[in-house]
Amino acid sequence: SYCPAVGFDSVIARAFADLATIAKLGLRLLAPHGRLFAMKGVEPVDELARLGAIATVQAVLRLDVPGLRAQRHLVIMTKA
Repeated sequence: SYCPAVGFDSVIARAFADLATIAKLGLRLLAPHGRLFAMKGVEPVDELARLGAIATVQAVLRLDVPGLRAQRHLVIMTKA
């Protein structure tokens, strides 16, 4: 499994799994004050509730994508 010598300031995940899995895989790649950006569709209320102590959620932003009527959200997390 990949482990960078120096953590990244930002890691971006594009809706490949639930938030808990994204957090487990992505947070370990971050520098101490880095942020994990997880792109999701509909606001992931249930997934956010299941995160528990895995991550700290800084924000959940609704995104307006031109030409797309579907919901999109960006979840910004840091290490707990």
